[in-house]
Amino acid sequence: MFPAQLMKLEALSWIVLLLPLLAAVGITLFALRDPKLSAKLSIAAVVGSFVVSLALFFLMQQPLQAAKMIGPAPFDWLDVGDLKIEL
Repeated sequence: MFPAQLMKLEALSWIVLLLPLLAAVGITLFALRDPKLSAKLSIAAVVGSFVVSLALFFLMQQPLQAAKMIGPAPFDWLDVGDLKIEL
């Protein structure tokens, strides 16, 4: 993945985490006296977080483009008979 794509994924990850937190803060500060508004805000935050999580899941399923191996080449961790496990 290109750096721009990684930044997009990172931003989406933060949205998943912060959306319910922001809803809780908003409910506490502004909508505490209105139960219907509080319910709508909390449900919208959870649904929004779920939708962004699904988007992240499907974006992560795309094959890596121009992926290069960084680091040492794999080596045989366990080699017994026909069993060969690389690390």
